[in-house]
Amino acid sequence: MDLSQDGSPLAIAGAAIFVALALAEVLQAQPPEGRPTRGRWLGNLSLYLVTAGLMALPGLGGLAVAWSGAGDGIGLLPRLGLPDPLRLVLGVLALDAVGWGIHVLMHKAAPLWRLHLVHHTDAEIDVTTHLRHHPGEALVGVAMNAAAVLVLGLGVAEVAAYGVLVALVQTLAHANLALPPRLSRALGTVFVTPEFHRLHHSRWQPETDSNYGQAFAFWDRLFGTARRRAAEAGPIAYGLDGFDGDAEQAPHRLLLQPFRGRG
Repeated sequence: MDLSQDGSPLAIAGAAIFVALALAEVLQAQPPEGRPTRGRWLGNLSLYLVTAGLMALPGLGGLAVAWSGAGDGIGLLPRLGLPDPLRLVLGVLALDAVGWGIHVLMHKAAPLWRLHLVHHTDAEIDVTTHLRHHPGEALVGVAMNAAAVLVLGLGVAEVAAYGVLVALVQTLAHANLALPPRLSRALGTVFVTPEFHRLHHSRWQPETDSNYGQAFAFWDRLFGTARRRAAEAGPIAYGLDGFDGDAEQAPHRLLLQPFRGRG
Protein backbone atom coordinates (compact mmCIF):
# COMPACT_ATOMS: atom_id res chain seq x y z
CA MET A 1 0.00 0.00 0.00
CA ASP A 2 1.29 3.48 -0.88
CA LEU A 3 2.03 5.38 2.32
CA SER A 4 1.68 8.63 0.46
CA GLN A 5 -1.99 7.85 -0.02
CA ASP A 6 -2.91 6.07 3.19
CA GLY A 7 -1.26 6.39 6.59
CA SER A 8 -3.33 3.64 8.18
CA PRO A 9 -0.45 1.09 8.23
CA LEU A 10 1.46 3.44 10.54
CA ALA A 11 -1.53 3.79 12.84
CA ILE A 12 -2.11 0.03 12.89
CA ALA A 13 1.57 -0.62 13.64
CA GLY A 14 1.54 1.89 16.49
CA ALA A 15 -1.63 0.42 17.98
CA ALA A 16 -0.25 -3.12 17.75
CA ILE A 17 2.96 -2.10 19.51
CA PHE A 18 1.01 -0.39 22.28
CA VAL A 19 -1.36 -3.31 22.86
CA ALA A 20 1.47 -5.88 22.86
CA LEU A 21 3.49 -3.95 25.43
CA ALA A 22 0.42 -3.23 27.57
CA LEU A 23 -0.29 -6.96 27.71
CA ALA A 24 3.36 -7.63 28.56
CA GLU A 25 3.08 -5.14 31.42
CA VAL A 26 0.10 -7.00 32.82
CA LEU A 27 2.08 -10.24 32.76
CA GLN A 28 5.39 -8.85 33.99
CA ALA A 29 4.84 -5.49 35.67
CA GLN A 30 7.63 -4.12 37.82
CA PRO A 31 6.89 -2.93 41.36
CA PRO A 32 5.92 0.76 41.16
CA GLU A 33 8.84 3.03 42.02
CA GLY A 34 6.78 6.20 41.96
CA ARG A 35 3.90 7.29 44.14
CA PRO A 36 0.93 5.07 43.21
CA THR A 37 -2.13 6.86 41.86
CA ARG A 38 -5.53 5.87 40.56
CA GLY A 39 -7.09 6.84 37.28
CA ARG A 40 -3.81 7.43 35.45
CA TRP A 41 -4.89 5.55 32.35
CA LEU A 42 -8.06 7.65 32.04
CA GLY A 43 -6.07 10.88 32.24
CA ASN A 44 -3.25 9.74 29.97
CA LEU A 45 -5.50 8.24 27.30
CA SER A 46 -7.91 11.21 27.40
CA LEU A 47 -5.00 13.59 26.89
CA TYR A 48 -3.80 11.46 23.99
CA LEU A 49 -7.18 11.65 22.27
CA VAL A 50 -7.05 15.45 22.38
CA THR A 51 -3.41 15.59 21.29
CA ALA A 52 -3.76 13.03 18.49
CA GLY A 53 -6.70 14.98 17.08
CA LEU A 54 -4.61 18.14 16.84
CA MET A 55 -1.69 16.32 15.26
CA ALA A 56 -3.99 14.91 12.58
CA LEU A 57 -5.09 18.32 11.31
CA PRO A 58 -4.25 18.82 7.64
CA GLY A 59 -0.95 20.55 6.98
CA LEU A 60 0.62 19.62 10.33
CA GLY A 61 3.55 17.31 10.85
CA GLY A 62 6.60 16.16 8.98
CA LEU A 63 4.69 13.43 7.19
CA ALA A 64 2.19 15.97 5.86
CA VAL A 65 5.05 18.09 4.51
CA ALA A 66 6.63 15.05 2.86
CA TRP A 67 3.30 13.88 1.42
CA SER A 68 2.56 17.31 0.00
CA GLY A 69 5.85 17.41 -1.88
CA ALA A 70 6.46 20.92 -0.54
CA GLY A 71 10.14 20.14 -0.14
CA ASP A 72 10.70 18.41 -3.48
CA GLY A 73 13.98 19.52 -4.99
CA ILE A 74 15.01 21.65 -1.99
CA GLY A 75 16.72 20.89 1.29
CA LEU A 76 20.06 19.39 2.26
CA LEU A 77 19.78 15.70 1.45
CA PRO A 78 18.59 16.00 -2.18
CA ARG A 79 21.69 18.06 -2.98
CA LEU A 80 23.97 15.23 -1.91
CA GLY A 81 22.74 12.91 -4.65
CA LEU A 82 22.82 9.88 -2.38
CA PRO A 83 21.46 6.43 -3.25
CA ASP A 84 18.07 5.76 -1.67
CA PRO A 85 19.27 3.32 1.06
CA LEU A 86 21.90 5.75 2.32
CA ARG A 87 19.50 8.66 2.12
CA LEU A 88 17.03 6.65 4.21
CA VAL A 89 19.64 5.96 6.90
CA LEU A 90 20.85 9.57 7.00
CA GLY A 91 17.28 10.86 7.04
CA VAL A 92 16.37 8.71 10.03
CA LEU A 93 19.54 9.74 11.90
CA ALA A 94 18.93 13.41 11.11
CA LEU A 95 15.33 13.29 12.33
CA ASP A 96 16.41 11.62 15.55
CA ALA A 97 19.10 14.25 16.14
CA VAL A 98 16.43 16.91 15.61
CA GLY A 99 14.15 15.07 18.04
CA TRP A 100 16.93 15.01 20.64
CA GLY A 101 17.48 18.75 20.18
CA ILE A 102 13.78 19.56 20.45
CA HIS A 103 13.57 17.50 23.64
CA VAL A 104 16.50 19.40 25.17
CA LEU A 105 14.86 22.68 24.19
CA MET A 106 11.63 21.57 25.85
CA HIS A 107 13.55 21.28 29.12
CA LYS A 108 15.69 24.40 28.83
CA ALA A 109 13.23 27.00 27.49
CA ALA A 110 10.85 27.94 30.30
CA PRO A 111 7.70 28.44 28.15
CA LEU A 112 8.24 25.07 26.46
CA TRP A 113 9.01 23.34 29.75
CA ARG A 114 5.65 24.45 31.13
CA LEU A 115 4.02 22.50 28.29
CA HIS A 116 6.37 19.53 28.50
CA LEU A 117 6.14 19.13 32.27
CA VAL A 118 2.74 17.46 31.82
CA HIS A 119 4.63 14.45 30.48
CA HIS A 120 6.75 14.44 33.64
CA THR A 121 4.01 14.82 36.24
CA ASP A 122 3.07 11.15 35.88
CA ALA A 123 4.00 9.57 39.21
CA GLU A 124 4.22 6.12 37.63
CA ILE A 125 5.71 5.01 34.32
CA ASP A 126 4.05 2.62 31.86
CA VAL A 127 3.10 2.50 28.18
CA THR A 128 0.40 5.15 28.65
CA THR A 129 3.04 7.66 29.80
CA HIS A 130 4.32 7.68 26.22
CA LEU A 131 0.92 9.05 25.15
CA ARG A 132 0.82 11.75 27.84
CA HIS A 133 1.65 15.04 26.12
CA HIS A 134 -0.10 18.39 26.35
CA PRO A 135 -1.76 19.52 23.08
CA GLY A 136 0.30 22.70 23.19
CA GLU A 137 3.50 20.67 23.24
CA ALA A 138 2.21 18.55 20.36
CA LEU A 139 1.59 21.63 18.22
CA VAL A 140 5.05 23.05 18.93
CA GLY A 141 6.74 19.70 18.32
CA VAL A 142 4.85 19.04 15.10
CA ALA A 143 5.72 22.49 13.75
CA MET A 144 9.41 22.02 14.58
CA ASN A 145 9.51 18.59 12.99
CA ALA A 146 7.73 19.84 9.88
CA ALA A 147 10.30 22.62 9.55
CA ALA A 148 13.12 20.08 9.92
CA VAL A 149 11.62 17.86 7.21
CA LEU A 150 11.43 20.84 4.87
CA VAL A 151 15.00 22.02 5.59
CA LEU A 152 16.44 18.53 5.26
CA GLY A 153 14.41 17.81 2.13
CA LEU A 154 13.09 14.48 3.41
CA GLY A 155 10.59 12.31 1.61
CA VAL A 156 7.80 10.06 2.78
CA ALA A 157 10.07 7.01 3.11
CA GLU A 158 12.45 8.67 5.59
CA VAL A 159 9.70 10.28 7.64
CA ALA A 160 7.54 7.14 7.75
CA ALA A 161 10.48 4.87 8.63
CA TYR A 162 11.52 7.15 11.47
CA GLY A 163 7.93 7.44 12.69
CA VAL A 164 7.62 3.66 13.05
CA LEU A 165 11.06 3.37 14.68
CA VAL A 166 10.56 6.11 17.26
CA ALA A 167 7.04 4.88 18.10
CA LEU A 168 8.40 1.41 18.79
CA VAL A 169 11.41 2.59 20.82
CA GLN A 170 9.56 5.20 22.86
CA THR A 171 6.63 2.91 23.67
CA LEU A 172 9.07 0.27 24.87
CA ALA A 173 11.17 2.87 26.70
CA HIS A 174 8.17 3.90 28.80
CA ALA A 175 6.91 0.36 29.43
CA ASN A 176 6.87 -0.90 33.01
CA LEU A 177 9.04 -3.85 32.04
CA ALA A 178 12.53 -5.06 32.87
CA LEU A 179 14.43 -6.34 29.86
CA PRO A 180 16.86 -9.20 30.45
CA PRO A 181 20.16 -7.55 31.46
CA ARG A 182 22.13 -8.86 28.47
CA LEU A 183 19.44 -7.77 26.03
CA SER A 184 19.19 -4.36 27.68
CA ARG A 185 22.95 -3.84 27.47
CA ALA A 186 23.05 -4.97 23.84
CA LEU A 187 20.15 -2.75 22.77
CA GLY A 188 21.38 0.10 24.93
CA THR A 189 24.56 0.48 22.93
CA VAL A 190 22.42 1.94 20.15
CA PHE A 191 18.80 2.40 21.23
CA VAL A 192 16.96 4.03 24.12
CA THR A 193 15.87 1.29 26.56
CA PRO A 194 13.48 1.36 29.53
CA GLU A 195 16.45 1.32 31.91
CA PHE A 196 18.01 4.30 30.11
CA HIS A 197 14.84 6.37 29.80
CA ARG A 198 13.35 5.82 33.26
CA LEU A 199 15.99 8.05 34.81
CA HIS A 200 14.73 10.91 32.66
CA HIS A 201 11.43 10.73 34.58
CA SER A 202 13.09 11.13 37.98
CA ARG A 203 11.84 14.06 40.03
CA TRP A 204 15.45 14.97 40.91
CA GLN A 205 16.29 17.66 38.34
CA PRO A 206 19.86 16.56 37.47
CA GLU A 207 18.36 13.21 36.45
CA THR A 208 15.33 14.79 34.75
CA ASP A 209 17.73 16.86 32.65
CA SER A 210 19.52 13.84 31.19
CA ASN A 211 18.92 10.93 28.79
CA TYR A 212 16.95 12.95 26.24
CA GLY A 213 17.30 10.38 23.45
CA GLN A 214 14.28 9.55 21.31
CA ALA A 215 15.24 6.45 19.33
CA PHE A 216 19.03 6.38 19.59
CA ALA A 217 20.94 6.66 22.86
CA PHE A 218 24.24 7.75 21.36
CA TRP A 219 23.27 11.42 21.00
CA ASP A 220 23.28 11.73 24.79
CA ARG A 221 26.69 10.11 25.01
CA LEU A 222 28.01 12.32 22.23
CA PHE A 223 26.78 15.56 23.79
CA GLY A 224 27.43 14.64 27.42
CA THR A 225 23.83 14.37 28.62
CA ALA A 226 23.84 10.64 29.31
CA ARG A 227 23.57 9.65 32.96
CA ARG A 228 23.47 6.44 34.98
CA ARG A 229 22.02 5.89 38.44
CA ALA A 230 24.17 4.10 40.97
CA ALA A 231 22.63 0.87 42.24
CA GLU A 232 23.01 2.03 45.85
CA ALA A 233 20.99 5.19 45.12
CA GLY A 234 17.75 3.24 45.59
CA PRO A 235 14.54 3.36 43.55
CA ILE A 236 13.68 6.29 41.29
CA ALA A 237 11.02 8.70 42.55
CA TYR A 238 8.95 9.64 39.50
CA GLY A 239 6.87 12.74 38.88
CA LEU A 240 7.34 16.38 39.86
CA ASP A 241 7.02 18.02 43.25
CA GLY A 242 3.76 19.89 43.61
CA PHE A 243 1.81 17.59 41.28
CA ASP A 244 1.17 14.57 43.49
CA GLY A 245 -2.19 13.01 44.22
CA ASP A 246 -4.97 11.35 42.30
CA ALA A 247 -6.66 14.65 41.43
CA GLU A 248 -3.69 15.67 39.30
CA GLN A 249 -4.36 12.77 36.92
CA ALA A 250 -7.82 14.02 35.90
CA PRO A 251 -7.95 15.09 32.24
CA HIS A 252 -8.93 18.69 32.96
CA ARG A 253 -6.15 19.05 35.55
CA LEU A 254 -3.59 17.77 33.05
CA LEU A 255 -4.69 20.40 30.54
CA LEU A 256 -4.33 23.15 33.16
CA GLN A 257 -0.96 22.10 34.60
CA PRO A 258 1.15 24.31 32.28
CA PHE A 259 -0.65 27.41 33.51
CA ARG A 260 0.19 26.81 37.14
CA GLY A 261 3.24 24.58 36.80
CA ARG A 262 6.82 24.79 37.92
CA GLY A 263 8.64 27.16 35.58
